[in-house]
Amino acid sequence: MDYDEIRAEIKTRLEAVSSPQAFVSVYDYVPDFLTPPCAIVVPASTLISYHDSMGTVSSGLTTLNFSILLAAGRFEPSAGQELLNDYLVSVPTALEADQTLGGEATAVQVTAARNYGPTSFADAIFLTCQLDLEVLA
Repeated sequence: MDYDEIRAEIKTRLEAVSSPQAFVSVYDYVPDFLTPPCAIVVPASTLISYHDSMGTVSSGLTTLNFSILLAAGRFEPSAGQELLNDYLVSVPTALEADQTLGGEATAVQVTAARNYGPTSFADAIFLTCQLDLEVLA
């Protein structure tokens, strides 16, 4: 399991999203500022669960958890909400389209969408939604 490669492959899957429109930026790190619409790959609070199957850390199944933060602008509230609503279908589809993440994983699953609403980030307010992503490697 190569954590950095998995994170880079998640970014690649997000860069493939074109509906309802492509993201202006996709970050595999937390940036200092945002240019919406964008997606950010954030390590989840419970980042890695080891020993999900029999074996050692290096040979057993490991679960990696990420939060994918989707951000839209707030200038036209209804337009931002429509954009996020469409991403709630297209982004999970794109993330789950390659279950191996380029050979780095054995399964990928978006498990939840939550925290939909305004979020303060770098002295600005964005309309955001968080997707919980589980990667088995």
